[in-house]
Amino acid sequence: MRKLLLSLSFLVILILPQVKASQAINTSVDNEVKSHTCEDIRCLKQFRKLKSYAKNGSHVAQVIIAAGYLTGDGLPLNPNKGVQNLLKASSGGSGRAAWMLSSLYREGMYVEKNFELSEQYLDLAVERKFKDALFEVAASQIDLTNATDNSAIKMLFFAEERHSLSAKYLIAKFYEFGTVLDVNLLAAAKRYSFLAQKNYRDSDLRLQETLQIAKSSHEQSVYQRIKQLDDDIEVISVTGNKFTLANKLAYIVNSLENSNLYYKSVVSRIPGKSCANSSSNCRVMDDAQKWLRGF
Repeated sequence: MRKLLLSLSFLVILILPQVKASQAINTSVDNEVKSHTCEDIRCLKQFRKLKSYAKNGSHVAQVIIAAGYLTGDGLPLNPNKGVQNLLKASSGGSGRAAWMLSSLYREGMYVEKNFELSEQYLDLAVERKFKDALFEVAASQIDLTNATDNSAIKMLFFAEERHSLSAKYLIAKFYEFGTVLDVNLLAAAKRYSFLAQKNYRDSDLRLQETLQIAKSSHEQSVYQRIKQLDDDIEVISVTGNKFTLANKLAYIVNSLENSNLYYKSVVSRIPGKSCANSSSNCRVMDDAQKWLRGF
């Protein structure tokens, strides 16, 4: 059962990026894994296209294909192929793949348990500034009894800058309760407001709690600013398409198709040839973050 939950979490983080908080910090959240199934023909078609991109060296596609093989969602269950695709993606520069491999080796899931390798891959993911790895390390190192040791706090804020919702949520709770950070209800409320718009955990409830605390503390200016944040959420109406795994995969496939961009360390459009030794029209992307953030 534990293997199934971890496998499903890998597929979920590709679509709704989040990582469970370190056991060292009680964030009082429900870490229930949400499922996203790939059953319709359109979704399966996207996986077939992604397999082609993965074969030709896209580490973005390799990570998604790995998740499919590890979960059996969109592809036949094949953990060995899943691990092999993660290894290729990590070799191609993927911080996400390195972080996922760290989890596999730590849990002994589909690979022999190896804590040394797990730490090496985690360090690699942090070096590549992958947000979930930054959050994991920061959350595990924060000393709640020593506010002067702020190296882990700095990493937590950096994870937030890298768009980690988990980091943003934890920082908000620190500001709300005055844990490690000084109480700052407005700073907490701004983060909860942002997260509530994404239906992230209990952020909407926490925003309401923060609003009530500000009201009871007679800080009218803070209360009014937080109330405006709350009012802004109420008037937001969602008019876009319903979120589905197929829609997200289609977006990724379209990004790959329209960009014609390949990373320096992988292949050209001709299988087996790199951009460096190919005479084909092969362009290189120097900054992968501008293309598909988070991989």
